Amino acid sequence: MHQTNDESFDLNLVRQGPMFHYQRRFRLIQSDHELSIGRRILFAILITWVPIMVFALLQGQLFDHADPLLRHFGVHSRCLIAIPLLIVAEGLAQTFMPLIVGEFVKSGLVREEHIPAYRQAIDDAKRLLNSTLAFLVIAGAALLSVIFAVTHIREVHETAWAMGQGQDLASLGMAGWWFILVSRPVFNILMGVWLWRVACLFIFFRSVSKLDLDLAPTHPDKVGGLGFLEEAVIIFVPVVLASSVVLASNWAHNVLYHDVHVASLKPLAILYLLLVLGIYLSPWLAFRSKLKKFRRHSKFAYGALLAKHAQMVDRRWIKGESVENGELLCAPEIGPVADVVSLFGVVEGIRTVPLRKKAIVQLAGAALLPLIPVFAIEIPVKELLKQLVGALFI
Repeated sequence: MHQTNDESFDLNLVRQGPMFHYQRRFRLIQSDHELSIGRRILFAILITWVPIMVFALLQGQLFDHADPLLRHFGVHSRCLIAIPLLIVAEGLAQTFMPLIVGEFVKSGLVREEHIPAYRQAIDDAKRLLNSTLAFLVIAGAALLSVIFAVTHIREVHETAWAMGQGQDLASLGMAGWWFILVSRPVFNILMGVWLWRVACLFIFFRSVSKLDLDLAPTHPDKVGGLGFLEEAVIIFVPVVLASSVVLASNWAHNVLYHDVHVASLKPLAILYLLLVLGIYLSPWLAFRSKLKKFRRHSKFAYGALLAKHAQMVDRRWIKGESVENGELLCAPEIGPVADVVSLFGVVEGIRTVPLRKKAIVQLAGAALLPLIPVFAIEIPVKELLKQLVGALFI
């Protein structure tokens, strides 16, 4: 009997990494098993949004400005919606990942003799998640975005509300500086950490796919028993929503106040959707090569079994010949001819990726849902929904 509650089978996307350890050190996270989601969301809002609002109000940038802060939806959605969503996603990862990792052993996909190799794959993934170098790269990228914003301040439209008449750094008030130096970097670091987690999950799944997994050709999930992996897709739904909300908010501002037509945004929306699906579904694509070979070998094996069974039936009941070693004809595991044919049908339907349309629709919906209000500004909602439903389900 496999023991799946062993800590060696626990790969948690959240409890590893410098980001988690820093938050534990500063008491933002109470313990390894309690992520303090509500406390951290409140703290994030107090750090990223409240100072901007206070400074902007004092400096007359909230209402009395040619392009006031209240009209820049991207600033508010980044702090009040996107950052909290990235924190909420950690709670989902905390719930689902231990179940997913343990299921490989619990279901028998990883046989006893391969458990050491499986533990090694988990340890390798933990080392990647704990990488200080990876976190420094993420922080460095956030710093570069700050440097770019400072050196190209006129090109960063999100700070237009903070610019005075001088339209330069000297006219940038405290609210603008806070947004550039604190709010945007916090969002960028959180998003960067999530992208690194996606990469680590891909590497882990890739390592597992190279093991000699005990896949079942006739499993009803049509992926040899790997169907449970699809449950982990929900982890990335809030992450996709976070990026989509920020994107949609900035687009809405441009459409409403800067004469940008939604028709010009359609190619960008399609490109964004493809990018989202490519990034966040990539871990499951790691099993494609494994399942492709598995399907090919299973079709040959069950095709041979079906042929042998059919030949015996024909020889015994049509040609009237005696059949030696005819155990196959009465094997309870196989049943009548119709059942044998249905077994081959299941094998023939094996998919090469452990995902169904439902999982793809979840992520695609998370990517497109925040964009609906933007396109609804110029396109009737009924027509817009019809187009989206057609794109997702037809």
